[in-house]
Amino acid sequence: MVRLSQMLRALSRSKAAGPPSWQVGARYEVLRPVHLVDRPDFSAERCGRLPPESIALVMALCTICNEDGEEVLVAYLAETRSGTEWVCGWGQIAGPGPRDPPALSSQRKHGSWEVGGRYRVR
Repeated sequence: MVRLSQMLRALSRSKAAGPPSWQVGARYEVLRPVHLVDRPDFSAERCGRLPPESIALVMALCTICNEDGEEVLVAYLAETRSGTEWVCGWGQIAGPGPRDPPALSSQRKHGSWEVGGRYRVR
């Protein structure tokens, strides 16, 4: 019989070894430059860029295939805190495979929200 504590330890180890998991509604620090496009495909037009150390709000996640047929993770990102206009668009945040470092940190930043959460407007 397996103890609950053993199962929880095994689950936490498997999560730590796997790729980061980002959540819609959360804000993350940008670790490397992210070029943004207007559609979630590689033939789309560039519409912006997020520099390292900026904070990106993840508004949607999608897995697509690149030109080589490899799966990559793209997200609709918005940088909402600099100036009067948002910088937003689809950007590749992970993949293909472990050889490319992720574009976003794995730690949620202050100001994140959860899909389905209840919030009070002030």
